[in-house]
Amino acid sequence: VLKNQVDKKMFTNIFSKIKNAQKNNLKFIELNMNISKKLHSFLLILYKEGYINNFCYKYDKNNKLKIIVLLKYDIDNKQAITNIKQISKPGYPVFCNSKLLWKIKHGFGIYVLSTTYGLLTDFEARLLNVGGKILCVIY
Repeated sequence: VLKNQVDKKMFTNIFSKIKNAQKNNLKFIELNMNISKKLHSFLLILYKEGYINNFCYKYDKNNKLKIIVLLKYDIDNKQAITNIKQISKPGYPVFCNSKLLWKIKHGFGIYVLSTTYGLLTDFEARLLNVGGKILCVIY
């Protein structure tokens, strides 16, 4: 399996785990997958933008590294991530330049782009005037 295909499956897996966990009002999810800079950057974006409470790395009983992601809910137990949707799909990448990035839900959502600077939000991409592959939209 090519590394690029693993990355695509990794994000699809993360999106579905987050959606399912929040539907069931779980407080955290465990990601048992290969740790990469891209995965760390994605979780860091979710944390900085206020969509998750935190994340940490932990070794399990078999001495394998896994990631614990603490999901975020408000006082009324409403999830912070209303929807997370994959835009670029395996075999169908969607690219966009910085001028064509539009606001989501009146500024209450973000795009996550894979750029030459690494993973960036749409706001950061507009500031740096770079485009890239749109991985997902979160609101």
